[in-house]
Amino acid sequence: MDVLVTDGDQRATVAVVRSLGRKGLHVVVGEQRDKSLAACSRFCSGRFVYPSPASDPIGFQRALLEHVKTHSYKLIIPMTDLTCTLIADIIEQLRPLLPVALPDGAAYSLASNKAELIKLAQSHGIPVPATLFPNDPSQLEAVALNLKYPVVLKARLSRMRIGNSFAYGRVHYANSPEELIAKFAESHANVPSPIIQERIEGPGCGLFALCLRGEPLALFAHRRLRDKRPSGGVSVLRESAPLDDRLSTYGCKLLKALNWTGVAMVEFKLDARDNTPKLMEINGRFWGSLQLAIDCGMDFPYWLYQVSQGISPVFPDAYPIGLQSRWYLGDVDHLLTIWFRRRKTLSLPPDYPGRIGVLKDFIKETWSSSKNEMLQADDLGPALREAIEHLAYWIRKLKRLLW
Repeated sequence: MDVLVTDGDQRATVAVVRSLGRKGLHVVVGEQRDKSLAACSRFCSGRFVYPSPASDPIGFQRALLEHVKTHSYKLIIPMTDLTCTLIADIIEQLRPLLPVALPDGAAYSLASNKAELIKLAQSHGIPVPATLFPNDPSQLEAVALNLKYPVVLKARLSRMRIGNSFAYGRVHYANSPEELIAKFAESHANVPSPIIQERIEGPGCGLFALCLRGEPLALFAHRRLRDKRPSGGVSVLRESAPLDDRLSTYGCKLLKALNWTGVAMVEFKLDARDNTPKLMEINGRFWGSLQLAIDCGMDFPYWLYQVSQGISPVFPDAYPIGLQSRWYLGDVDHLLTIWFRRRKTLSLPPDYPGRIGVLKDFIKETWSSSKNEMLQADDLGPALREAIEHLAYWIRKLKRLLW
């Protein structure tokens, strides 16, 4: 086998398996269950079932080490923040056995800490939202009255390991000093010292990169047109975009400062007030909309594999602009969220479309030329598996509501 890929239930993992499989590589898919989405692909060459990284991180690490010791792989690719974090913890034990698609531990750790990342960006002149770094609730009361609301509370770490379990950080919105103080205390009790930022209104923009020792080898950009969670989150509709000189400059400057090797998504928001890109975060892994880049001829998974083997990839001179990719079932969830949840509970900006507007956009997109992210004629398994499981989820939810 050539490559071991974790997190088989991620859509990006399906994209990786398809990319590498179509190049003739043999890919093993790891997940907590045998029949994961990516394992249903005809390009999956084998399956590896491991303990839950969330509920048994030590068991996951042990199983992974034992597996790679008894199998010959050329590369392992962790696909989520959780498995990246756990694999980064044992990277010194793994690297004598095989290459690992992660930057060095210090770079990954810094990029994963939102407070430290914002400070690094500030030191390199990269625009960021106005940010406060209180260490505990007592430091907050003196400044809460002087802030402009709404503000955003973000946990410094998306997850914090506590023994053999995790505490998960959340994003909260506060519309008043009283709400800020209450939500800060709640968040601080879970993952200490959340940061407080001004809320940036504007479209999200990502710079996607493959780097070698801080030097960019390939760059790609897209525009987020619609997110599954209306206030922001996983995109369900996006289109390829020209490389913005500012995003490229800021993103590459940050990755160079981190001496980054591997893939990364540097996420910005274009501030509607002055169109300035403001740094949101870095994800040191493949991104959820990876299939769009591959559809545009930017085959990041295969290039990553080549770099790991000391092979110099051949990159295209350009990629098509305006090509759209849609995660159909995610878009269904977005539609249902707008229709069946109260607007004030969704933290929506004032100009966000209402129920009828969202329905019109959904119908219009159904007849557009955008590519379906999951449904591919030569590999139907993942899309069929996803559709069955999505239908079962909504049936269970409807039963709970009715009975």
